[in-house]
Amino acid sequence: MNPTTIYKALNPADAQLVFSRLEAAGFHPFVADEAAALGMEG
Repeated sequence: MNPTTIYKALNPADAQLVFSRLEAAGFHPFVADEAAALGMEG
């Protein structure tokens, strides 16, 4: 199965919120480029 982008977050906090909700709904989410986003926010 190929990954599909379903949400583009502007910051890591938004990404983690959506990640948690998808995981709770039974999906297997993946946050791409999370380390790069953390570096830009700090």
